[in-house]
Amino acid sequence: MKLVTGEVMAEIDRRTIEEAGIPGTILMEKAGQGVADKAISMLGPEEKRIMIICGTGNNGGDGFVAARILAHRGYLVHVFLVGSIPQEGEAALNYNILSNIGLEVIDLKDAETLWQVTREREYDLIIDALLGTGLKGEVRGLAEEAISFINSHEIPVLSVDIPSGLDSSSGKILGQAVEANVTVTFGLPKVGLQVYPGCVYSGEVEIIDIGIPHYITEEAETSAVMLEENWASQHYPFRSIEAYKGSCGRIFIVGGSRGMTGAPLLAAQAAFRSGAGVVTLGVPASLNDIIEIKATEVISCPLPESTPGLLGSAALPVIMDRAQNNDFLVLGPGLGRGKEIERLVEGMLKESNLPIILDADGINSLPGPQILKDRRARTILTPHYGEMARLLGVSKEEVLTAPFEIARSFAQQWEVILVLKGPHSLVALPDGNMYVNTSGNPGLATAGSGDVLTGVIAGIMGQTLSLTEAVAMGVYLHGKSGDLAVEQKGIYGINAGDLVEFLPQAWKVIQEG
Repeated sequence: MKLVTGEVMAEIDRRTIEEAGIPGTILMEKAGQGVADKAISMLGPEEKRIMIICGTGNNGGDGFVAARILAHRGYLVHVFLVGSIPQEGEAALNYNILSNIGLEVIDLKDAETLWQVTREREYDLIIDALLGTGLKGEVRGLAEEAISFINSHEIPVLSVDIPSGLDSSSGKILGQAVEANVTVTFGLPKVGLQVYPGCVYSGEVEIIDIGIPHYITEEAETSAVMLEENWASQHYPFRSIEAYKGSCGRIFIVGGSRGMTGAPLLAAQAAFRSGAGVVTLGVPASLNDIIEIKATEVISCPLPESTPGLLGSAALPVIMDRAQNNDFLVLGPGLGRGKEIERLVEGMLKESNLPIILDADGINSLPGPQILKDRRARTILTPHYGEMARLLGVSKEEVLTAPFEIARSFAQQWEVILVLKGPHSLVALPDGNMYVNTSGNPGLATAGSGDVLTGVIAGIMGQTLSLTEAVAMGVYLHGKSGDLAVEQKGIYGINAGDLVEFLPQAWKVIQEG
């Protein structure tokens, strides 16, 4: 499904009104009805108290409509307006309707009024209709105070279109943002709802159809594609009846060091479980016996060491020779650190003309990003936020504030495919296109999870998808495996090996759609 910015959604609304002839009043009525319906599903049919905090724009107008419908259904509704009374447009129309039917809208002069009413009575739900998708600057003044008020209570919060204070284009927090339990968004999902940190503030996101013609949404410019079950099912790589092991991807994984033999093994096992036909695992020679004991299907390849248990540049000729019989290279799981490792990473990137997945210490040992742009083949990087920060020479906090923008910029500048791992992992492509993942859960926060992801991506790269689709599918499949594992074992009960174990079941779920 497409993800759009607030600007693109505004253009969709404009075309709907001007080209399709659907009045804005109808769009606002359907949006408000969707908000009311969700509120009712959250509260149940019995009479409850609802506070609705509205702004002066269309977001507030949606709140006015919801207030009218909920009051008609018997709920006790109190509406508060932050800002001047709307004088024109659909918001003004629906504000006036509330006045005409005797539903008071309290003109909020200060946040103390909100605190006073909550001291006098209890509310069962707060509807946030304060600031919409057009917000760009930081929230200040009374709007900021209202957001602080909302977040200070344990009352469930339903946000209209986007939690107030979120940047719809990037998910950035513009000073302060509402922490919603549920967000209902209209037409198409917004980027800011799905990417970090916005996804943490949005809660459960429900998309409401307000009657926008399909041809308009199909023609809309997209900022990203959401990786969800429908996308994965449509891109399932069916295997030909003529398939044989050599046609399903030959993967050469280079990694491992003393105390870190598990990392490349997990990647190798995940590659097999994801569809790879042949997997070769190159590790320091002194650790090769461990690999042969632990791994049955993997072809082991002992490599020259710089020091016991650590690879170095001496391994490069052997790797390049073996690489000739493979389709894809993986460099990094459990690799270790040091000058010799840096020379090995630099040598492989310069000499190999195969696509390389660079992970973990492979990323940490990069001599600089220019080498990525100079390569003859595509490079896929899979950093987490900390590794991304080290790669850019900035703080992790800086990456956390705007991961969507940072990932897109890096992928475009250095012509790589970048998988930025985290909540709703991102796949950034050299052409500026983005994928935002929706599978996965906090149970994936376990040692070895990243190694499994690297192996999954490598295994899918040998199937019938394009390189970019394979990377995106790998990210989704990895998260789906984690979802299935947590479903059966609990969020605290899984490890990286469980992710490998559940990969076939995840593939089956995707195939069945």
